[in-house]
Amino acid sequence: CNIDPSYRYSISLNHTAVHLINHSIRRHFNNESAVLQAGSLVRPNSFKFEFKFNGILLDRLSNIDLKQIEALCNDLIQKKLDIVIN
Repeated sequence: CNIDPSYRYSISLNHTAVHLINHSIRRHFNNESAVLQAGSLVRPNSFKFEFKFNGILLDRLSNIDLKQIEALCNDLIQKKLDIVIN
């Protein structure tokens, strides 16, 4: 098995970003059970994250919601938490 380290690293960054966004959305709406990840697609240069809120697939959030979720993500990033790859 051959692994391309730079490809794997870029995938892992975007995979981690999906987790950060998922966590931040749940915190923003302050309801763990109301937010459900509906799907994600992780690529080396991009990712897609889909979720349902109270059973409804949301394709848009307000600008205020987006800014608050972004701030939560940035707060997590600023903590410089260790990332473990298994």
